[in-house]
Amino acid sequence: MSVNEVSVLLCGGPLEGVPEHERLVRVSDPRETFKLFKGNRYEHFLPSSESRVVSGREVPVFLWSHRTFVAE
Repeated sequence: MSVNEVSVLLCGGPLEGVPEHERLVRVSDPRETFKLFKGNRYEHFLPSSESRVVSGREVPVFLWSHRTFVAE
């Protein structure tokens, strides 16, 4: 884990219904799109102006935007 990484909360899309603590990820730049690799696809999440308190910490929220599939 890099010293510059930031925890963010992924929301929306295929992660709806997943507990918050399982949607926390670390990103190196909270201003850039985050791509989550899931099997044969990437789920894309964009930074938002929203934040939430998770486990006593305020974290930025990233919202699901779309998915792309890995070329075979």
